[in-house]
Amino acid sequence: LVNQFSTISLEGCLFDKPVINMWYFPPASRAMVRGPVYISHAIHYYHIRRILSYGAIRTAHSRKELINQIKQALANPDEFAEQRCATVRNECGVLDGKACERLVKGCIDEYLETQNSRCSC
Repeated sequence: LVNQFSTISLEGCLFDKPVINMWYFPPASRAMVRGPVYISHAIHYYHIRRILSYGAIRTAHSRKELINQIKQALANPDEFAEQRCATVRNECGVLDGKACERLVKGCIDEYLETQNSRCSC
């Protein structure tokens, strides 16, 4: 899964697929009044720093590096499998197949609580 510091990296880990973040840009065009400002998600956004901290995700800083990392991921898809598992465990919790049931229960409980608080009896 190739992306640019999106939390979709978590889905890649969830499905135990290699994840690579792209972090390189073409040079600014002379037609531009000023070049674009790129904010480093890895530095400025806590949720991205946390996901990167588990060591499951590569970052490519050039097209050549991206191509090499894709080749490496295809040749050895199990590399970083333990780190992807840790990422999922730390970010998603228990994967027991009952998330939908918990979500429905939470919605019903919240609805009933708001209805009971409105009752003036």
